Amino acid sequence: MEKKNSNNQYPNHKKGSETFLIKVTDCQNGTWQGKVIWADKERAAHFRSALELIKLMDEVVSEGTMNDTQYYQQMAN
Repeated sequence: MEKKNSNNQYPNHKKGSETFLIKVTDCQNGTWQGKVIWADKERAAHFRSALELIKLMDEVVSEGTMNDTQYYQQMAN
């Protein structure tokens, strides 16, 4: 039996199963800067450190949403 997510908009979405594209544009002060794209929802965010990148992705994977994530912005089509 398939698990149902509480989010009715995406009934087949499995919590913890996300696709991210990461573009590292620079490396300063011993850490990465760049852009992370949440491919499944066509959202993007810029990050200033590897730790910030991990926190952004962890929030999406653990919560299955980005409603409270202020960093993500809708990508223009």
